[in-house]
Amino acid sequence: MENDYDCTFLCAHANLRASIIKQSPNRIIRIYNPSEAEATNIRIEGLDIYGIYFNPVDFKFPSLKSKARFDIKITLYTCAPDNVDVTIFWDDRNGKNQKIIEILQLK
Repeated sequence: MENDYDCTFLCAHANLRASIIKQSPNRIIRIYNPSEAEATNIRIEGLDIYGIYFNPVDFKFPSLKSKARFDIKITLYTCAPDNVDVTIFWDDRNGKNQKIIEILQLK
């Protein structure tokens, strides 16, 4: 018996994720797209916290194709929090303002 499901939703829905890579004294936040769909108009919120420095120029992400990734280098100061809630917004063929909240352990 063949699988007759319609992949319209899965093929149109991007699914962005974030992870942290520790490189003392810095950190890299890796944003990646494990899905089959392209994400566009990517926005990130939650990093403008006291104790975290990043270059705002690094925050221009027009699109992220399937299986692609990009890295954001951040510097932590001693007063930085242990964890941060990062909200990632994007658009895809399934709609605008898709979002996910990732809790990243910085220290």
